[in-house]
Parts: sequence; C-alpha cells; structure tokens
Amino acid sequence: MLDEVVITVIDPQLGERRLVFDEPGVCVVGRAYDCDIQLPSDDDHLRISRHHCLLEINPPDVVVHDLASTNGTFVNGRKIGHNPRNAHIGAALIEDDAPIELKDGDEVQVAAPATLLRVQVHTKSEVIA
Repeated sequence: MLDEVVITVIDPQLGERRLVFDEPGVCVVGRAYDCDIQLPSDDDHLRISRHHCLLEINPPDVVVHDLASTNGTFVNGRKIGHNPRNAHIGAALIEDDAPIELKDGDEVQVAAPATLLRVQVHTKSEVIA
C-alpha cells in the first residue's frame, strides 16, 4: 500500500465526500469557482471565504494554511492564522499565519461550525518475509 491522505469533507447540507491523495498536491477550500473543494455560496455558507484555507499534501504529510479568511480556520477547535481585520476578536490563536501540520484524526473546520474536513493518514506497511 502506498502512503495516502484521505480528506473527508463533512457538511450538514452537502453530506460527506472523500478525497484520496496518493501523490503531492495542493487543495484550496472555499466558495470560489477555482477551489478544489468548492462550497456553495448560499446563506448557510457565507461565513466561508472565497479562498478560505489551503491544504499542502505530500503523503503522508499534510499541512493547512489559513488564507486570511474572514471567519477563521480551526484545527481541532483552535483557531489558526490571523486576519488583521479581525484582530479585535479574542479567539485563541495558534501562531499567527503559521502553517499547521496535521496528523491522522485531526479535524479542520472552516468558519466553524459549518464545514468539517477530517484527515486520515495511511502509511505504507512493509511486510518482511
């Protein structure tokens, strides 16, 4: 088995969708037409920025970057990144603008609690005969 990263997109309105990455890539999440994970622009998703966050995937490694989203990206419930327009909001931040390494089981929320990205990391198993 090759190393792979599985991102399960969970949204109350859209259900679940799984994306499997077995080679390096970049995945942009947001409402814009050019996003890899495109979310609707309806009233329930307006808290999600057009280009909300970015996942850098190089199986088995995954890193998330907030793209200065208006309402924040959250890793396991903690807000990451920093949007200068929202500096007055007192949410606890993980280092401003620092990419966050994700591991198996981590959950990324965009504009919590709207859409959840669940990360699964599968590493290759070596069989010794």
